[in-house]
Amino acid sequence: MTDNKLNLNRIPYPVWFFLILLNLVLIVVVVTPILQKQSISKADVELQTTTITPSSPPTSTIDEPTIQETPAPSVIVSTDFKYDLLFLISFYKDQQNHIYSYIPGENQFIRFFDGPYEDMDPAYNVKTNKIAYSGKKNGYWDIYVYDLETREEIRITDSAAYDGKPAWSPDGEFLAYTSYLSGNLDIFIQSINDLDSPPIQLTDDPAADFSPVWSPNGREIAFVSARSGNQEIWLAQLNTVVDRFSNLSNRPDFQDSNPGWFPESEQVIWSGEKEGDKQILQTDITKKPWESIAISKGKFGQVLNDYLITIHENANQSFLSIQDYQSKQYLSFPIEIPGSVEGFQVLALSQTHPNLLADLQSNSFVSINENNNLDENNIQNNLNRENITFLSDVNAPYPYMNESVISAFDLLRIDTANIIGWDFLSDLEEAYLPLTNPAEPGLQENWLYTGRAFKFNPLTLYADLATIIKEEHNGMTYWRVYLKTRYQDGSQGKPLMQTPWKLDARYQNDPNAYEAGGYYDQIPEGYWIDFTQIAKDHLWDRQPSLPNWRQYFNGALFNLFTFTNGLDWFQAMQQIYPVESIKSPTPIPSITSTPTFTPTIRFFRSPTATLTPTSTLIPTRRPTWTPIP
Repeated sequence: MTDNKLNLNRIPYPVWFFLILLNLVLIVVVVTPILQKQSISKADVELQTTTITPSSPPTSTIDEPTIQETPAPSVIVSTDFKYDLLFLISFYKDQQNHIYSYIPGENQFIRFFDGPYEDMDPAYNVKTNKIAYSGKKNGYWDIYVYDLETREEIRITDSAAYDGKPAWSPDGEFLAYTSYLSGNLDIFIQSINDLDSPPIQLTDDPAADFSPVWSPNGREIAFVSARSGNQEIWLAQLNTVVDRFSNLSNRPDFQDSNPGWFPESEQVIWSGEKEGDKQILQTDITKKPWESIAISKGKFGQVLNDYLITIHENANQSFLSIQDYQSKQYLSFPIEIPGSVEGFQVLALSQTHPNLLADLQSNSFVSINENNNLDENNIQNNLNRENITFLSDVNAPYPYMNESVISAFDLLRIDTANIIGWDFLSDLEEAYLPLTNPAEPGLQENWLYTGRAFKFNPLTLYADLATIIKEEHNGMTYWRVYLKTRYQDGSQGKPLMQTPWKLDARYQNDPNAYEAGGYYDQIPEGYWIDFTQIAKDHLWDRQPSLPNWRQYFNGALFNLFTFTNGLDWFQAMQQIYPVESIKSPTPIPSITSTPTFTPTIRFFRSPTATLTPTSTLIPTRRPTWTPIP
């Protein structure tokens, strides 16, 4: 201890001074950034709390965005963007078609016309503030025009045949629409100012022509046509008579639909699908040869104010999304549409008439995601043991179902019969399948075992009472089922505007059809009802086909519908079977070891003769004497 003190006393004073100065410098270096950070934070707080008062009152105010509180599950309300957009969408819900309006950020779709009649296919003209649509007010589909300024309505067409898909000319003087007047889908043009003049028939091809849209300059009409044997986008030049029609899309491998125009442009936008690849495409008609450019994905697509609005469809859902047209970035989360979309239009909210929003205030509405609000208590109750109950007045091999879905099936059967005019579900291919019966090959988790599924009679397909549309979603094949109505006078259903799939074409000795599992058929005549959508309204969902459906006809499962009610297959099976009967050995064979040779054990083994080589005498070479010369 004494030695340490002596050592400290021997340190010169200049050294002590230098060490103290060095410590002070280090303290300043460390403390200064901390003090600066605190001062910056304090300044930020002062700036945030400071209220700037202008010297004169501003001429306009900007409302602060607010977050709307909605019950769970709630729609996502955008607080980062304010869109000048209004959507007019017609979709099928609760066994009726209606036009709904939607403003981004709202939590509901509001009925545009709050009457008891069906309406669809909205077409709003900004110049005249009139909306044309197809309505079923006298028992048949006709074209109507509603004036937002005067709140008066006029009827454009009056026939028992279907009239729909109206489209305005840019000046608001004419309407182009689709009609089934001659027993075939064709396009007609009607003057609004002279309703006494007969409509002008634009197309008269034996194939179906429908869904016209007028160009911004008023001299072209784009429409969907099957005249080439495939569903494609065609262009009608109104200034010419000879060679008036041209194939715009010209893509035989795609199914094209839903055309539209860019605002104040000569570019056409439409949707095309090939093997589940749903594209939104555009083509500039002023640049030949016409070239189709894919700009997004979806079934519907429209462009307005640098926004690209698309509608996407899954197997049992539809979604609305907003993208930036240049960057293709999504500006909001997808909004679920509670129904199957029939018509779609995008408007600038600031360019609509004030009476439009005023009229919507008192109309009924549909909340977003209302179909997804599954009752958890109901799901828990569904886990209880249920009985298999007899189905009355139903022809099936085993006419039974889970007792908890009997009422849902009966309601679906009654509503379907009322809509199409005949009892479609009285004869089933299968209802309940006992556990002792083998399932379809490749379908181990068969919903028919649960008593929560049915297969309608496929003979309706061969009798031309039903037809199916092939749809690809998420790499799986689904089928949309259409039923022919009893009365074909236009009072029930609508003409089909999609190309059906002929599933039994594989048996017609066509190798291409055999490999593809069928082919696209011609659009059939008559009036049809979408049974898949009716079933969805009653919570009966379709199921995807097996991967081998192209080679295995029964693997298509086009006639299978299930009532899951939030349960998976194993939970549904537990309602009627004990766990021990459900669990079964894995269908995958166990891995076996590679076979090896095992020698046979013998108590006596006879000696085997071994050949011993015999030595061979090799003569020794002796030197030869060379004579001496």
